Amino acid sequence: MIYNDEIQTLADLARMQAHQFPEDKALILKDKALTYLQLHVQSNRVANALLAHGVKAKSRVALLAKDSLKSYEILFACNKVNAVLVPINWRLAAVEVSYILRDANVEVLFVGPEFHTLVESIRDELDGVKSIIALEKAEQNCLTYDNWCQQHSDVQPNVVVEAHHVAVQIYTSGTTGRPKGVQLAHHSFFAIAKEFVKQGKSWIGWSETDKSLLVLPFFHIGGLWWAIRGLASGAENILLETFDGIEVLKAIEKYRITKTCMVPAMIQVLLTEPLCKQTDFHHLNILFTGVLLLLNHYLKRRWQHFPATLCKFMA
Repeated sequence: MIYNDEIQTLADLARMQAHQFPEDKALILKDKALTYLQLHVQSNRVANALLAHGVKAKSRVALLAKDSLKSYEILFACNKVNAVLVPINWRLAAVEVSYILRDANVEVLFVGPEFHTLVESIRDELDGVKSIIALEKAEQNCLTYDNWCQQHSDVQPNVVVEAHHVAVQIYTSGTTGRPKGVQLAHHSFFAIAKEFVKQGKSWIGWSETDKSLLVLPFFHIGGLWWAIRGLASGAENILLETFDGIEVLKAIEKYRITKTCMVPAMIQVLLTEPLCKQTDFHHLNILFTGVLLLLNHYLKRRWQHFPATLCKFMA
């Protein structure tokens, strides 16, 4: 696939890919799929619902949920109204979640079904949050996602979004103090690919024929960045709610995964699973990771479980 340099923002990405690959599957979770057109249309509804609830440019919208198709609808909806998505690490304690919501001045909070008890425990601390929206079943004191957005138009709102505008605000781990909100502009998700194109190179050979497995969490920059790369290439992107070694191995074989991105600890988990010896990896051509040197000794002893064709580590 030739890189589309007309894509300058995440809002552009959703709209242009819907035009180029309308019937192709953009995202799959548990055999439920969203085509590129469906992702665009549904994110338009969510975008218009956000506008109706008073969300404006630079407003912060938070997501506290495990990865889902709705996570991406919300991401692109925020981008289309020039709001900033704040994906929250759902492993954090209530006090940490409360701090992030207040520090970011979040106005709208989307909550997955596992985290309503946590949110209720800190609700009195969230004076700035105007609306709390349950992604799944109806919850007390919450709007319900499907009812909340389906009544709104599926036409993309006429809001100016530019490449230098902030798209997401991701919080650091806070190991040396309070977590810090790192603001990432739209162009940061496309800069590496553009640089490779300038040099006449194809960055790890992405194309619309790829099947990408998303195992890093949405709230992590690595997970979000890898997902955007796949979507920008027109690839089919398979989601897992959370990382599970056995489920990853099953997905690699079932969906004939061609590319995935994992941290070294995840690779170690896969290599220790008995199922690894029986998994068919022959479609997998790129396993993108980091700090590979830390794995060298371990891999020398266990890499024989993977086929000889899979030797393309990108570190």
